[in-house]
Order: sequence, then structure tokens, then C-alpha cells
Amino acid sequence: MASQALYTVKEACNALFGEGYTDASRKRLRRWIKAGQISAIADGSRWFIPKYEIIKLGGVDAQEIEKLDA
Repeated sequence: MASQALYTVKEACNALFGEGYTDASRKRLRRWIKAGQISAIADGSRWFIPKYEIIKLGGVDAQEIEKLDA
């Protein structure tokens, strides 16, 4: 199966913070996007975070990302 290259805000919160998708984690991620700490792609009102950004931030390692893709 092909690896997922973009993650929704919900998926990125789960991968980065480990606390799940909470209001606090969602706001934190959006704040990082607005501040330019994370590059993200906007599609209308939806945001997508590239896999390399999640790996770069050290939320989970590459092997854990592959488990999320499964």
C-alpha cells in the first residue's frame, strides 16, 4: 500500500502529541502553522500537514508513521 504523504490536522495531532485530537492540540497545531513553525497546505478551510513535517518535529519516528499508514 502506498504511503500517505499528507495528514489532516486530526491525524497530525494524534501523531505529534499522543493525547489524541483535543481542542488544545488542534489550536496548538494551528498556532504553529500560523507562526510558520510548520509548513502546511491549505485547501479552502482544511489544512494538510506533510509527513516530513511530522517526522521533523519528532512527534513519531518514521517506523511509527508507517504503522499509522497501515
